[in-house]
Amino acid sequence: MSQYRRFASLFYLATLFAFFAASNSQAALVLQYFERGYAPNVQPLVVTNSGGTTTFLNNQAGPPTTPAIAVSLNLPTMNITNVNAYMNFSNFASVGGTFSVASLDVQSFEGKISFTSNADGTGTNFLTVTFNQAVFTAVDGGSTANVQASSTYRTAAAAPAPGHAFVSFTSDVMSFLSGNEDISLSINNISPAAAIDGNTIAGFVANSSGTFSAQVPAPTSEPSTFISAAIAAGAFLGVRRLNRRRSP
Repeated sequence: MSQYRRFASLFYLATLFAFFAASNSQAALVLQYFERGYAPNVQPLVVTNSGGTTTFLNNQAGPPTTPAIAVSLNLPTMNITNVNAYMNFSNFASVGGTFSVASLDVQSFEGKISFTSNADGTGTNFLTVTFNQAVFTAVDGGSTANVQASSTYRTAAAAPAPGHAFVSFTSDVMSFLSGNEDISLSINNISPAAAIDGNTIAGFVANSSGTFSAQVPAPTSEPSTFISAAIAAGAFLGVRRLNRRRSP
């Protein structure tokens, strides 16, 4: 009876551990995009400078000529690749002035990026990202830049606290948990070269790609997880009994 109780206790603890380990959330890459269908010399990302504000615009070039940037999506958490979609910007604009760090031009941005099945922003919402305090960084006179944002504050029902970076993800096809939303856009082939115009980033055209990460629910544990836990517990108990028998 004593050995049975020990086995039951070990089985319970091992199973409980496996359950909670499987229930934890995990940070994951949820979307990756690349431009699609453009000729090598076409730069669909258009950034303008007007009235002291730098703004990211939807596609102004082609082919394909659409009101959005045509992209191909990978959705790693869903094991889906090469989904045709469109990227739209909304109020994606600079906030405050620029400053320089060594040879880098730096400025803060806020706005919204959406990836949808239709060019006009309708249809399936693969991912919509709302953010503030995204950091644009480019080497002055260079042809590449980065835009990065990371959420340090997020609740389902409250607005971001003043002074906190905020990134929020919504989707028709994926679920997210609060916290650790990250944006990383890679901008290349900038023309004309990156520069500061007055107190804001100068306008340019370019190509881009990007990744988006978030906390996602962990996969539901399979029955095999609990079977493995039971086997582990039984093996552990068996080794203990064997060692006791061998002991003088």
